[in-house]
Amino acid sequence: RVDEVNDVNTWKGDVWSFTTLLVWRYNINFPDDPLTSEVIFEGDPKWVKFTIKLDDPCTVYFQNSKLYPFHYQFATEWLEPFIGMSVSEYYDVVLYDTNQEASLGAVIFPPMEGEPLEPEFAEYGIQFIRYDPYTKEEIAAMFTAVKTKVIADPCVTAFYFPTYEQQQVAEENEAWFEAQGIPIGSIAQWYEGSICYSEGWAIGEVKYFPGDQIQAAYIDGDLLPEDILLTDGVPAEVPFVSGIITLSPSTQNSHVAILSRTYGIPFVYLAADSDVNAVWELEDELTLLCVQEASGICNVQLIDALANFTQEEIDELFAMKTVAPLEISAMAAYGGYGADTNDLLPEDINHFGGKASNYGMLRQSIPNDSPIAAALSFDVWNDFLDQPLTPSESVIIDPCGYLLFWADDQTGQGAMHTNFKLSKNGEYIGLFDIDGSTLISGGSFGEQMTDVSFGRIVDGTPYWMFFYGSSITPNAQNPGFGSKPTEGLFVNELMADNDNVVADEYGEYDDWVEIYNAGPTPVDLGGMYMTDDLEEPTKWMISVGITGSTLREEIANRLAGYTYPVSDLTALSADLAAIRNIITNSSITSFSPEMQDAIIAVLQDPNYGFDPNANIRFRSSTNVEDAENFTGAGLYESYSGCLADDLDGDGDGPCICDPEESNERGVFRAIRKVFASFYNENAYLERLRRDVNEAEVGMALLVHHSFPDEFELANGVATMEKKGSPEHWDIKLATQKGAVPVTNPEEGALPEEVSVYTEPGGGMAMML
Repeated sequence: RVDEVNDVNTWKGDVWSFTTLLVWRYNINFPDDPLTSEVIFEGDPKWVKFTIKLDDPCTVYFQNSKLYPFHYQFATEWLEPFIGMSVSEYYDVVLYDTNQEASLGAVIFPPMEGEPLEPEFAEYGIQFIRYDPYTKEEIAAMFTAVKTKVIADPCVTAFYFPTYEQQQVAEENEAWFEAQGIPIGSIAQWYEGSICYSEGWAIGEVKYFPGDQIQAAYIDGDLLPEDILLTDGVPAEVPFVSGIITLSPSTQNSHVAILSRTYGIPFVYLAADSDVNAVWELEDELTLLCVQEASGICNVQLIDALANFTQEEIDELFAMKTVAPLEISAMAAYGGYGADTNDLLPEDINHFGGKASNYGMLRQSIPNDSPIAAALSFDVWNDFLDQPLTPSESVIIDPCGYLLFWADDQTGQGAMHTNFKLSKNGEYIGLFDIDGSTLISGGSFGEQMTDVSFGRIVDGTPYWMFFYGSSITPNAQNPGFGSKPTEGLFVNELMADNDNVVADEYGEYDDWVEIYNAGPTPVDLGGMYMTDDLEEPTKWMISVGITGSTLREEIANRLAGYTYPVSDLTALSADLAAIRNIITNSSITSFSPEMQDAIIAVLQDPNYGFDPNANIRFRSSTNVEDAENFTGAGLYESYSGCLADDLDGDGDGPCICDPEESNERGVFRAIRKVFASFYNENAYLERLRRDVNEAEVGMALLVHHSFPDEFELANGVATMEKKGSPEHWDIKLATQKGAVPVTNPEEGALPEEVSVYTEPGGGMAMML
């Protein structure tokens, strides 16, 4: 419908722009589609990312790649079951074969030229993203599913563009793919010269590493942040380096390309033999790399720095690349835990962080059309950090040694007692790494017998059997003979119905699980997890060593000595994981009764009207964000909690706000998880790289109802863009009645799309 539009023809050229409000669709059009990404450089290809859920392999979710350049941004906001997941939780279920719930990929469109724009090639590429290789049959099935959803002329050819991780399978089975009607190609077939993925310049030593060795080289210190990486192919993730040169084409839609543009890191594919020969001659040499796009041509300069510049000039170049320290507003005591965002201004960032303080502008501008929200101040964070800790030793397992853990649900009896029991009817038992997602050893076992253990015939090997009488060997070698593994940790033996075999230190006969260290060195198990539920890998954390008298001191002790660039990233990763574990583990840290009462008082303040039976969202709000040259976007995480779970006087599930959740999901649990995200690896590395004083920064919280829920009357998206004069605005809105999502409505409901623009003189036009 067109209402009060003086000249309908003025809208004809803008009709497609309305569809950019879509978040996703089930199909796309060739040679162009409104969901395609923005063109970074003239003549570049565009792309649309997609998701295929494994439980529905015939449906393809094509995401608006202008709004959501990353898969996780789209999926964790719009696509079940990923909504609300953290980035790491999402990656764990999409980038690995184990526990995979969805496949990711992209459709890549060829460059466009002419007026009107036409594709240079009657073809497009389809690629799939996973760290583990897919089988050829899996690729063929997904390729067909995606191809059938691309609406194109029958003469247009669809190519399979394998990513780095999928290249070997593609090369080994090229004839098989061809026989299936799946030609293999790459983005290089559209270009004769180099391809710029990110402009900029860098100075550093050129270091070559194959794509599958980059991360290991970085952790070992062979590849440094100040180096220029030369590689035969770029994997899905690359650590921070000065510049990137690849000898195999990548794509503009890759994570590496997007992040390179964010950080101003030059990233280029070299196609010409002369350029390739030049970079090989500069391997291990100090080099100036310049990457620039001009008139659709990627210009690359490789200059031997030592041969062409004086030492003074080289020092000046390095100085120019030095990252300026962030100018932040240091934390300051507020004198209370909560405040109404109606009263906050951006200058309150020192009390409530950037997100909560800036939200105050929204409340003051459109109070009737924005959710009421509270802010929790840095006082909560600082009081939490100042709590006293009980010193403890970490759990160490000796080389070729054994440790017995009592699965008795009696954590008060000591560090070796878990918060779960084993079921004699059979269940799962697993040992997970400190990241809470990497399975070290585990599996399911069947029905068990009283006073009979179940273990590996030979320690660490994959064959299991029941042990009776003297063959039961808790804390000792299993009775079988044969070769053992020489490294690794293993769930080695268990007893799920211990009636009269072995007693714990209290004389009690409880279930037990034995862990075996096959390696030649001791292993610190502190911060790892044991669970009897694969769906809850972090169910019980093995005790970590505590040396600090307070949580603040413990964190400072673990991070003391780290400077940028970090020489031992493995150690830093372990320390940060331990800090996150300590913050989220209620047996180590806690909110004092006084803190709990004060926080609950804020959440029950009638001015906010928070329903205790509906989830409340706790959003990260730090003073290390929203700076002129640093947004902080994506570094921290937000979580929802159910206040009723904290008010019901017990710790038993299910969650009152969501009965499908078998365990309670209280607000203090949510706050802990947001606090822990302050020590995410990327967040801490950025603070370290930018010389941020950790004593001046912290985590506050923006708090409002979690949406959608059954009380939602409508939802939508509104955007405004100033065009030229102060009076000329483009306004676009998409709205949907009720809690039905705007862009994937249920039962045939269609969202209303409205585009409005204002003109000098007060004129207005609207299209629905």
